[in-house]
Amino acid sequence: MTAIVQNCLGMDEKKSDVHFMYQDLFHGAKETAIAEWSMLEMMAQLNQGLQSHDLTAADSEAAMAIIEQEGDALVQVNLYSRALHLLLAQVDMPLAIAADLTTLLADINDALGTVGITAVHFADGFDANNQPLGLRPFELGNIT
Repeated sequence: MTAIVQNCLGMDEKKSDVHFMYQDLFHGAKETAIAEWSMLEMMAQLNQGLQSHDLTAADSEAAMAIIEQEGDALVQVNLYSRALHLLLAQVDMPLAIAADLTTLLADINDALGTVGITAVHFADGFDANNQPLGLRPFELGNIT
């Protein structure tokens, strides 16, 4: 590949080197930045859901599940009021094919904690009314 790039750029192979290391670093940093931005966007949407209902994080609980939507895998995070079980906010986080599911779910759980949401559950999915199915406390060991 190096020889092809050197030839395209009109470079003398004996007098120049081509390295692709920075390209890999750039794309890795870009993916990390997009993941961080998605997490911050999720936190903002959850905060907006709380504010629009005049509730605090202590008044809410979250449920997350791995779902499929139009052929794409997503982690859906729903925020509910504890008292009424009313849906306050719903956020869909894309699940990349090469993503580490355990790390993504742990990061989402950490982000929920940062918002102040301590009651976090994992569900098998959600029904037509966005109510969680097969709800259990979130622990990385009980996700199957």
